[in-house]
Amino acid sequence: MRFILIPSRLKALLFRGVNVKREIRNIILFFKYFIISLFKRNNKIVDKSVYFIGNNYNAFYTLALGLQDRGWKACSMNPYEPNDFIQNYHVYANLADDIEALKVFFDVLFNYRILHVYNRTIQSLYTGTSLVLRFLLRVEILRLNGIFIYFSPSGCLDGSTTKEINEITRGLCDKCIWQNNMQVCNDVYNKNKIKWIVKNCKLFTNEVDWDKALAKSKIGCNIPIVSPIDSRIYDPELIVPEEFRISKKPHELVIFTAFGNESLRSNDTRDIKGKKFMIAAINQLIAEGYPICHFHASNIPAKNMKYYQVQSDIIIDQLNYGSIGSSTREGMMLAKPVICHIASKIRNFNIAMKDCPAIDASEETIYEVLKNLVLLPNEERLLIWKKSREWMLKWCNYDVSAERYEKVYEYIKKGKSLDELNAGVCI
Repeated sequence: MRFILIPSRLKALLFRGVNVKREIRNIILFFKYFIISLFKRNNKIVDKSVYFIGNNYNAFYTLALGLQDRGWKACSMNPYEPNDFIQNYHVYANLADDIEALKVFFDVLFNYRILHVYNRTIQSLYTGTSLVLRFLLRVEILRLNGIFIYFSPSGCLDGSTTKEINEITRGLCDKCIWQNNMQVCNDVYNKNKIKWIVKNCKLFTNEVDWDKALAKSKIGCNIPIVSPIDSRIYDPELIVPEEFRISKKPHELVIFTAFGNESLRSNDTRDIKGKKFMIAAINQLIAEGYPICHFHASNIPAKNMKYYQVQSDIIIDQLNYGSIGSSTREGMMLAKPVICHIASKIRNFNIAMKDCPAIDASEETIYEVLKNLVLLPNEERLLIWKKSREWMLKWCNYDVSAERYEKVYEYIKKGKSLDELNAGVCI
């Protein structure tokens, strides 16, 4: 007997491309894993517990380690296909897989107080094609069950508009290969995402990026330098295995440049980092007789990058983006002079950035800036090295980052305003 009669045209519209058997199976699996997780759950959720999803290189993993040292239950999960560019994480799960996504969802639901997400994976803990799971594994359900939802951005793609970015960076978008790719760079998507984040999240951590609307919202917390580096790994006395040795003459200075996923992020006319200007400046100095060895790292596993960075005398990160990135942080933690364009608005963004020792340069000034560094006496260059490391230990080391995050987490849990934190009271 047919209890529900649906017109054939409407049925075709509703179920076009839908695997009904799979959807029914997923409903059954949802309740199955709910029951399993219910019986496996901790009787009492650890109050100091956080589940990180996403991976800014190894920032969340490093932060999790710092929080663990402070007595937290902290897990870093990588939802992307593991590859050599992802350094460290506690758990890997393919969130496009029905069962793996279910396991992650119920693990968070029954065992953690905080869900902290990096990058664009936010609205649902499921990224596959099942309509049922996209609906059932929504982050809103976790929020309604008392879990605090926090979000950290991945640069200009998370909650910023092209107008804002161009204002701050003097036209960065015109140099970006993704400008005309609506699947990546989409103002409509980003504006809607801002509304969703403000409605569902308790915290938006804005380190040094462009998310103006979110930074000024009630959930915006401008924590100084929240992407930590482990000083024990990025040690200036790091021993370099023989296979990573840079071939150079004894008197030469090594200038290091890097471009991760270079083929996807640049072409002949668009280059967000300003690579061609770096290389032109380096080649000009070499032609003028300066003792320089240029090492360019492209598509080198991130875990191996430090071996080349530590051998360098000067590191050039980027000339256009206007903010410090992973190469700047890693280089300065290794006590290296780093050239990196930092926009004036970012310099004034928070207390940490005001005295960041990264050396500013643009596409127009890179030659003169680099030449001045090359000509510096060794003792002055060593002074820059010392300042770089000291600044990183003060603001970016895993332990101090964990301490600041703990303060922020406790503030939010107690229902306090973030105004004091933004004013620097708890820095």
